[in-house]
Amino acid sequence: MANIDLLKEILNNNLLASDELLRLRAKEVELGSELDMMTVSDFSVGKLDLPQISEDQPEEFFANVPSEVNEMGDETKRASDQFEDGDFDAED
Repeated sequence: MANIDLLKEILNNNLLASDELLRLRAKEVELGSELDMMTVSDFSVGKLDLPQISEDQPEEFFANVPSEVNEMGDETKRASDQFEDGDFDAED
Protein backbone atom coordinates (compact mmCIF):
# COMPACT_ATOMS: atom_id res chain seq x y z
CA MET A 1 0.00 0.00 0.00
CA ALA A 2 2.86 2.36 0.79
CA ASN A 3 4.29 1.79 -2.69
CA ILE A 4 1.00 2.81 -4.32
CA ASP A 5 0.81 5.98 -2.20
CA LEU A 6 4.42 6.82 -3.09
CA LEU A 7 3.75 6.41 -6.81
CA LYS A 8 0.64 8.62 -6.55
CA GLU A 9 2.69 11.37 -4.88
CA ILE A 10 5.36 11.13 -7.58
CA LEU A 11 2.75 11.23 -10.37
CA ASN A 12 1.00 14.24 -8.80
CA ASN A 13 4.37 16.07 -8.74
CA ASN A 14 4.24 16.32 -4.95
CA LEU A 15 7.47 14.35 -4.64
CA LEU A 16 10.56 14.02 -6.77
CA ALA A 17 11.73 10.46 -7.34
CA SER A 18 15.36 11.53 -6.94
CA ASP A 19 14.59 13.04 -3.50
CA GLU A 20 12.84 9.85 -2.40
CA LEU A 21 15.74 7.74 -3.68
CA LEU A 22 18.23 9.80 -1.63
CA ARG A 23 16.02 9.48 1.47
CA LEU A 24 15.72 5.70 1.06
CA ARG A 25 19.47 5.26 0.52
CA ALA A 26 20.20 7.25 3.71
CA LYS A 27 17.65 5.12 5.58
CA GLU A 28 19.30 1.95 4.20
CA VAL A 29 22.69 3.03 5.56
CA GLU A 30 21.15 3.96 8.94
CA LEU A 31 19.32 0.65 9.28
CA GLY A 32 22.35 -1.32 8.08
CA SER A 33 24.55 0.14 10.82
CA GLU A 34 21.86 -0.60 13.44
CA LEU A 35 21.65 -4.17 12.20
CA ASP A 36 25.41 -4.62 12.52
CA MET A 37 25.27 -3.53 16.17
CA MET A 38 22.40 -5.85 17.13
CA THR A 39 23.23 -9.08 18.89
CA VAL A 40 21.40 -12.16 17.76
CA SER A 41 20.99 -15.22 19.93
CA ASP A 42 22.12 -18.49 18.43
CA PHE A 43 19.21 -20.90 18.56
CA SER A 44 21.17 -23.82 17.13
CA VAL A 45 19.74 -27.14 18.24
CA GLY A 46 23.24 -28.60 18.15
CA LYS A 47 24.16 -26.62 21.25
CA LEU A 48 21.38 -28.14 23.36
CA ASP A 49 22.21 -30.96 25.74
CA LEU A 50 19.73 -33.52 24.40
CA PRO A 51 19.70 -37.25 25.14
CA GLN A 52 20.91 -39.31 22.23
CA ILE A 53 18.76 -42.11 20.83
CA SER A 54 20.33 -44.61 18.52
CA GLU A 55 19.01 -47.56 16.56
CA ASP A 56 20.95 -49.81 18.94
CA GLN A 57 18.41 -49.19 21.73
CA PRO A 58 16.82 -52.35 23.17
CA GLU A 59 13.37 -53.31 21.85
CA GLU A 60 11.82 -52.65 25.29
CA PHE A 61 12.72 -48.97 24.93
CA PHE A 62 10.69 -48.57 21.74
CA ALA A 63 7.81 -50.75 22.99
CA ASN A 64 6.76 -47.96 25.39
CA VAL A 65 6.47 -45.37 22.61
CA PRO A 66 2.86 -44.78 21.47
CA SER A 67 2.26 -46.25 18.04
CA GLU A 68 -0.48 -43.79 17.05
CA VAL A 69 -2.05 -40.53 18.10
CA ASN A 70 -5.77 -40.67 18.83
CA GLU A 71 -8.27 -37.98 17.87
CA MET A 72 -9.45 -35.44 20.45
CA GLY A 73 -11.93 -37.05 22.81
CA ASP A 74 -10.71 -40.59 22.14
CA GLU A 75 -9.55 -42.64 25.06
CA THR A 76 -5.81 -42.76 25.63
CA LYS A 77 -4.17 -46.01 24.56
CA ARG A 78 -0.54 -46.97 24.46
CA ALA A 79 1.27 -49.51 22.34
CA SER A 80 2.04 -51.59 25.41
CA ASP A 81 -1.64 -51.47 26.57
CA GLN A 82 -0.38 -49.97 29.79
CA PHE A 83 -3.09 -47.29 29.65
CA GLU A 84 -6.44 -48.38 28.33
CA ASP A 85 -9.90 -46.78 28.45
CA GLY A 86 -8.41 -43.63 29.95
CA ASP A 87 -7.52 -45.35 33.23
CA PHE A 88 -4.05 -45.11 34.65
CA ASP A 89 -3.31 -48.44 36.30
CA ALA A 90 -0.21 -48.65 38.45
CA GLU A 91 1.84 -51.74 37.86
CA ASP A 92 3.04 -53.56 40.97
